[in-house]
Amino acid sequence: MTGAPLTKRQIALVHVAKARLGLNEEDYRELLARFGQGARSSKELTQGQLEELLQHFKKCGFEVPSFRPLSKGAPNIRRLPAAKHAGLAAVDRALANLNLPWVYAEGIARQMFGIKKLQWLAPEQLQKVRLALEYQLGRKK
Repeated sequence: MTGAPLTKRQIALVHVAKARLGLNEEDYRELLARFGQGARSSKELTQGQLEELLQHFKKCGFEVPSFRPLSKGAPNIRRLPAAKHAGLAAVDRALANLNLPWVYAEGIARQMFGIKKLQWLAPEQLQKVRLALEYQLGRKK
């Protein structure tokens, strides 16, 4: 195949789409062969073929996850469970809407739960911190 090889992130995206759409191995290989002109592996796809395959996945209902990094001052979340990633990202968005730093949310966590760091909170607790921030946003409007 010609063109630049796919990055690890792009290959992972194909596998995420396969899992979220519930494709079995046979259907997945058939799609690879159709969009990749006979490709047997996602590593054999070109950039153009990848785009066509992702467009097909989107038509089937797959939504490409955002890989937006958290704002400056956010905790390092690479080794945390996925449920915490979503909660921390929601807190990050709420902080961005309020134009507040991470230490503000950590203060809320300390006051509500007696826990210093957001990454130490359970997903349910992160949800409550996010709700408190959204309440604060509603008060500002």
